[in-house]
Amino acid sequence: MPSGRKVAIFFVAQLVCPPSPPPRLCSAVLGLLASLPVLTGPVRQWLDRLPLYNLYAAFSSTSFLVALAAMLRGNVSVREALERLRGSASAYVQWHINRMGGEPRHLRPSLWRPQSIPE
Repeated sequence: MPSGRKVAIFFVAQLVCPPSPPPRLCSAVLGLLASLPVLTGPVRQWLDRLPLYNLYAAFSSTSFLVALAAMLRGNVSVREALERLRGSASAYVQWHINRMGGEPRHLRPSLWRPQSIPE
């Protein structure tokens, strides 16, 4: 059974490409759509300035922040929440989570790593 992403790309291709389309146009549109969740790195940082990539970045970051907030409200640590989100995220979101690696500098150490109370 094909994955949901493949089925979605097929249906978008049916909408975008007329019955006898120029093959290069269809290839470009499908390549663009397929690259949204998987393209990372410096090239992607540049492409995120373009409208479609920027829209995908905004949608992905909003979804990520909603999921992160829900986990933090459920008393899950920041590190564990990031690990859980990394497991089910697209390559694009995983790349951003990996870039966040290490301790966030703006958090107090007591929020990131429980400290023992001196006696």
